[in-house]
Amino acid sequence: MAEVVQLKNEDILIKMDKIPNYSASELKELQDLKLTIINFVKSSPKENLKLLTDKYKTTYKDIEKILQAYFDKEVYPKIDFRKVEYHNKNSAIIKVNLYWGNEGYDGIQTFYFEFVKRQGIWLIDWIIK
Repeated sequence: MAEVVQLKNEDILIKMDKIPNYSASELKELQDLKLTIINFVKSSPKENLKLLTDKYKTTYKDIEKILQAYFDKEVYPKIDFRKVEYHNKNSAIIKVNLYWGNEGYDGIQTFYFEFVKRQGIWLIDWIIK
């Protein structure tokens, strides 16, 4: 049985998100971004290198090992797209929850994927965990 217990006596005002009015082309771009994240999570680290900007690849020495540690495709059965910030035609940030399960344990990890568009292709410019 799940139970929620409030630990602090604070009044928190929850504001509703504004629903943006996207054009058909912007909706297509957002769909492409989401598919890029899905492909990234389901692919091997070697294949994921194609989805990263040069800046991200050169920031870390052994990027393939880092990707393998964070994105073991076998443990993520579900993804939840929580928030999309589509800044312009060349920049976006998507917040996702990745649900994981392994050896009887399960949980949720939140990631922010920052994207830039280079030569008509969305590339992951940064990942924040």
